[in-house]
Parts: sequence; C-alpha cells; structure tokens
Amino acid sequence: MYSTGMSTFEFVLYVAFIMLCFGIKIYRERVKEQKSEIHQLKEENEKLKEAVRFYHEQGDNMG
Repeated sequence: MYSTGMSTFEFVLYVAFIMLCFGIKIYRERVKEQKSEIHQLKEENEKLKEAVRFYHEQGDNMG
C-alpha cells in the first residue's frame, strides 16, 4: 500500500497491541489493589472476631 509506511492493517494491529498492553497493565494494578483490600478486610475481620469473643467472655463472667 505505502512504499515507506505501514499498511492500514499493520497500523490497526499496532494500535490493538498497544491497547492490549495497557489493558493488561491496568488489570494487574486493579488485581493488586483488590488483593491489598482483601488483606485489610481480613485483618479487620480478625479484630472484630476478637472483640466478639471478648464481649461474650465478659458476658459469661458477669452472668
């Protein structure tokens, strides 16, 4: 098609490849954020479990 430049098909493939690379990067960042959020929620859950246990132990000792 062009003697020195890319053909339309090559250009479309190039753009699609770049979009795929950015998509993968964004996906990995989101997965990383979700993993850290899950870890934080698990820690909070453990603290709440401890608080509930303590509350029930206090109630059993008073009753």
